[in-house]
Amino acid sequence: YTAYSILHITPGALPLRKQFAAGQALKRAAEATGLRVLVLASGDLSHKLSLTGPYGFDEAGPKFDVQFADAIKQNDPAKILAIDPALARKAGECGWKPAAFALGALDGSAIDCVFISYEAPFGVGYLTALMTPVEASAPSAIAGLIKAEDSRAEALRQSEDGYVRLARAAIEEFVGTGKTPRWTALKAKHSEIEVVRLERRRAGVFVSLHQEGELRGCMGTILPVCQNVAEEIIKNAVTACSEDPRFPPLEPEELPSLEINVDELSPFEPIQSPKELDPAHYGVIVEKNGRRGLLLPRLDGVDDVQEQLTIACRKAGFQWRENDGISLFRFTVERH
Repeated sequence: YTAYSILHITPGALPLRKQFAAGQALKRAAEATGLRVLVLASGDLSHKLSLTGPYGFDEAGPKFDVQFADAIKQNDPAKILAIDPALARKAGECGWKPAAFALGALDGSAIDCVFISYEAPFGVGYLTALMTPVEASAPSAIAGLIKAEDSRAEALRQSEDGYVRLARAAIEEFVGTGKTPRWTALKAKHSEIEVVRLERRRAGVFVSLHQEGELRGCMGTILPVCQNVAEEIIKNAVTACSEDPRFPPLEPEELPSLEINVDELSPFEPIQSPKELDPAHYGVIVEKNGRRGLLLPRLDGVDDVQEQLTIACRKAGFQWRENDGISLFRFTVERH
């Protein structure tokens, strides 16, 4: 081919369903203009296939790659959409969402898959395949994608305790109505033991939101500002879904697959040295010239004290330098 144009599209970190919908939109545009279109979906599979590779090894890596390859070999690419996001996250891949975009562009047609090659010479998985529409119409894959998402969402809800259920109820109420619910209106959905615990304690609380493993919002309070933990959770759940400056407000369609963590903070204590920190156990607060930064413990990818302090200081707007007048505090969290 010589007479062609290339449109470069970077899907970014949108949820899988939106990637699929973007592909569907591309198909509608192509049909409306009468253009012949080839979609080249580019990305790696797992980056964690070898201890000697640049990203190390995780058992999720080969599992993800096998599931992805089997979907192609079995001529059932819809199975790609049903891969567990937690598995994809641990595998450290970057080709899953581009593949979902391509499948959206082929949606409504029967697809003939040809597996061409797979290799992992550097601890990173590279798969090549061809997917060709062979019929004018076929059932949309969106139903299977929604079913898989709903199944994961239900399992997630079944595993949630009172803290997380309260945060979810507050978020759903706010996203649906634009109003922050009162604890008195949500109280009846909790057991007597949960009510006692939520009402009789005061603490700082952070609410963290994730979509398919990607951060979607995180807001909180270092010290309690509300009458009890229940009201603290409601307040910070609403701000996490609507006021985190790094993200747009949460949309209703994102609610089913939303993952929520609630961290109740212990009172923080001053420490004299980074040697008193451990990112697997303690969170850290850094303070200098009235600026303050906080980093929670047990965060993915934060494995050493130096990294923990670097990130916390960056959030506060200054650089970490030991013996530079930076005050250090540590705290623990009860994670829900």
